[in-house]
Amino acid sequence: MILSTKAIILKNIKYGDSSLILHTYTEEKGLRNYIINGVRSAKSKIPAAAFQVGNLLDIVAYEKTEQQLNRIKEVNIQTVFKTIPFEIKRGATAQLMMEIVGKCIQEIEPNPILFQFLSSSLQHLDEATITVKNFFLYFMIHFTNYLGFFPGGQFRKNCYFDLKEGIYMLDKSSTHHFIQPQLSEKLYQFTLSNFENYHSIEMDRKSRNELFFELEKFYQFHIENLKPFECYRVWQELL
Repeated sequence: MILSTKAIILKNIKYGDSSLILHTYTEEKGLRNYIINGVRSAKSKIPAAAFQVGNLLDIVAYEKTEQQLNRIKEVNIQTVFKTIPFEIKRGATAQLMMEIVGKCIQEIEPNPILFQFLSSSLQHLDEATITVKNFFLYFMIHFTNYLGFFPGGQFRKNCYFDLKEGIYMLDKSSTHHFIQPQLSEKLYQFTLSNFENYHSIEMDRKSRNELFFELEKFYQFHIENLKPFECYRVWQELL
C-alpha cells in the first residue's frame, strides 16, 4: 500500500554510497524506519540536508507492515526551519530532543496528540524570539506526560521530589532517590509552565546541568533499560 503522512526525523544513518536510512516518528503510523535512495548523490533532486534530525517532512512511502524497513517514494519539506540549522544552541537542543524521543518511545502505534506536541515543540524552538536555554528542560518534563509518568502532587516549601514514585514529599527517609528542595521547586515551576513563560524560570548553567541529570534518572526509573542521553554529554557546555 501507499502511505502519505507527516514525519519527524529522529535519526539518520548513511547507507551505501548515496542512500540514507531514516528513523522517524510519523503522524499516521507512529515509529517507522525508511530507506531513501540516491539522496547523497550530486544528481539528487532532494538535498541530503532535508533529512537532518528534527526536520518535519511530508512523505509518501511504500508501506508493508511486515517489513521493518520500507522505501520512500516522494518527500517534501513540511516546515523550513529558519534558525535550528544555523544556530548551534538550537540545533543542539533539537538533537537532544530527538534522541530522547527515539530512546523513549517504545510503542509503534500512532499517537496524533504526541505527534502534535513534538511538531509544535520543534516549531517553537525554531521560531521563539525569547531565550531557549531552558527549553530542553521544559521539553523533557512535559514529554513525560505522553510517556505516562508526569510529575504528580504539589510542591510545598522544603519538599523533595521522589524520583521513583514521581511525587513531592516532605520526608525523604523512605527513599534514597530524590531531588533536593531547591531543584524540586524548579521542577514544579516547569510543570506549571508553557511555551510562553518557561523562559522566565531562573536557572544558571550549574542548576540546569543538575536538573537534567536528575530528570535522566527519573526517566530511567520509569523506562526499562533506558540508556543515557549522549547528546547532552556532548553539548552540555552549550546548553
